[in-house]
Amino acid sequence: LLNDSSYITIEIALRKLCRLYPEKVDAYLERVKEVYGINNNVRIAYLELSEKNNTAGGNILELTDYASNHYEFRTRARAIEAIERLNYCNEAVIKNLFNARLYTNNRLNLPAAKALKLLLAVPQNMTIAKAVFEAGKWQKWERKILQETLATK
Repeated sequence: LLNDSSYITIEIALRKLCRLYPEKVDAYLERVKEVYGINNNVRIAYLELSEKNNTAGGNILELTDYASNHYEFRTRARAIEAIERLNYCNEAVIKNLFNARLYTNNRLNLPAAKALKLLLAVPQNMTIAKAVFEAGKWQKWERKILQETLATK
């Protein structure tokens, strides 16, 4: 299934195989490390599972970039959900989540709001978010949305 013609099948198989056979994670990840998929679905799964299983370094930086406005909303939403599952937060993640939270498409801004709610429950992350907010130059409507987001617990 890791060689299937469907990228969705590859992603689902990868996630299930890694969960069911943790002793073989490295081999499964190796098989798909050059597969990106549609909207980078396989690559994001690879990065998330690699980070989760500590199999390679630097994956969180690539995953954070996929959550940035360099990518279309489907890739960004997948990356945001992966970052949320990893419970990872830094300044770059907050900036990307703020940017996504202000996006007009609910298929991107709602996952960003959900991830922010989870991540900002940690006091250290809230401190980072407040610093990013204060350093930003926001339009009035953006400031209102982000203030509401920061106030949500």
